[in-house]
Amino acid sequence: MEEVPEINHAFEVARESKLTRKELDVLEKREMFIHDSKNAILKAQQDAEAKGRKEGREEGKVEGREEGAFIKSTFYRTLAAWCFRCTND
Repeated sequence: MEEVPEINHAFEVARESKLTRKELDVLEKREMFIHDSKNAILKAQQDAEAKGRKEGREEGKVEGREEGAFIKSTFYRTLAAWCFRCTND
Protein backbone atom coordinates (compact mmCIF):
# COMPACT_ATOMS: atom_id res chain seq x y z
CA MET A 1 0.00 0.00 0.00
CA GLU A 2 1.16 3.51 -0.79
CA GLU A 3 2.64 5.39 2.11
CA VAL A 4 0.41 8.21 3.26
CA PRO A 5 2.15 10.34 5.89
CA GLU A 6 -1.10 11.41 7.55
CA ILE A 7 -2.26 7.82 7.92
CA ASN A 8 1.11 6.70 9.25
CA HIS A 9 0.94 9.52 11.77
CA ALA A 10 -2.60 8.48 12.75
CA PHE A 11 -1.45 4.90 13.35
CA GLU A 12 1.46 6.12 15.43
CA VAL A 13 -0.87 8.27 17.53
CA ALA A 14 -3.25 5.32 17.82
CA ARG A 15 -0.48 3.04 19.06
CA GLU A 16 0.64 5.64 21.56
CA SER A 17 -2.88 6.30 22.80
CA LYS A 18 -3.63 2.61 23.21
CA LEU A 19 -6.67 2.43 20.94
CA THR A 20 -8.71 -0.72 21.00
CA ARG A 21 -8.49 -3.32 18.23
CA LYS A 22 -11.88 -2.17 16.93
CA GLU A 23 -10.68 1.44 16.73
CA LEU A 24 -7.51 0.33 14.94
CA ASP A 25 -9.65 -1.64 12.48
CA VAL A 26 -11.65 1.50 11.76
CA LEU A 27 -8.42 3.41 11.09
CA GLU A 28 -7.21 0.65 8.80
CA LYS A 29 -10.49 0.69 6.85
CA ARG A 30 -10.17 4.46 6.46
CA GLU A 31 -6.65 4.04 5.13
CA MET A 32 -7.86 1.46 2.60
CA PHE A 33 -10.74 3.76 1.60
CA ILE A 34 -8.34 6.67 1.00
CA HIS A 35 -5.98 4.43 -0.96
CA ASP A 36 -8.82 3.02 -3.08
CA SER A 37 -10.21 6.51 -3.70
CA LYS A 38 -6.84 7.80 -4.88
CA ASN A 39 -6.47 4.82 -7.20
CA ALA A 40 -9.98 5.32 -8.58
CA ILE A 41 -9.21 8.97 -9.33
CA LEU A 42 -5.89 8.07 -10.96
CA LYS A 43 -7.58 5.38 -13.10
CA ALA A 44 -10.32 7.81 -14.15
CA GLN A 45 -7.69 10.39 -15.16
CA GLN A 46 -5.76 7.80 -17.16
CA ASP A 47 -8.95 6.62 -18.89
CA ALA A 48 -9.95 10.21 -19.71
CA GLU A 49 -6.50 10.95 -21.17
CA ALA A 50 -6.61 7.78 -23.29
CA LYS A 51 -10.09 8.68 -24.51
CA GLY A 52 -8.95 12.20 -25.37
CA ARG A 53 -5.96 10.90 -27.33
CA LYS A 54 -8.19 8.46 -29.23
CA GLU A 55 -10.72 11.18 -30.08
CA GLY A 56 -7.90 13.49 -31.15
CA ARG A 57 -6.48 10.85 -33.48
CA GLU A 58 -9.92 10.22 -34.98
CA GLU A 59 -10.49 13.96 -35.51
CA GLY A 60 -7.04 14.27 -37.06
CA LYS A 61 -7.80 11.46 -39.49
CA VAL A 62 -11.05 13.14 -40.54
CA GLU A 63 -9.32 16.49 -40.98
CA GLY A 64 -6.49 14.82 -42.89
CA ARG A 65 -8.94 13.15 -45.26
CA GLU A 66 -10.77 16.45 -45.79
CA GLU A 67 -7.52 18.28 -46.45
CA GLY A 68 -6.36 15.52 -48.78
CA ALA A 69 -9.63 15.69 -50.72
CA PHE A 70 -9.29 19.48 -50.99
CA ILE A 71 -5.71 19.22 -52.25
CA LYS A 72 -6.68 16.50 -54.71
CA SER A 73 -9.61 18.51 -56.10
CA THR A 74 -7.46 21.65 -56.32
CA PHE A 75 -4.77 19.69 -58.15
CA TYR A 76 -7.27 18.30 -60.67
CA ARG A 77 -8.84 21.73 -61.26
CA THR A 78 -5.40 23.24 -61.80
CA LEU A 79 -4.40 20.40 -64.10
CA ALA A 80 -7.65 20.73 -66.08
CA ALA A 81 -7.15 24.48 -66.44
CA TRP A 82 -3.56 23.98 -67.54
CA CYS A 83 -4.57 21.32 -70.08
CA PHE A 84 -7.35 23.57 -71.38
CA ARG A 85 -4.87 26.40 -71.90
CA CYS A 86 -2.40 24.09 -73.62
CA THR A 87 -5.01 22.85 -76.10
CA ASN A 88 -6.35 26.34 -76.84
CA ASP A 89 -2.98 27.95 -77.53
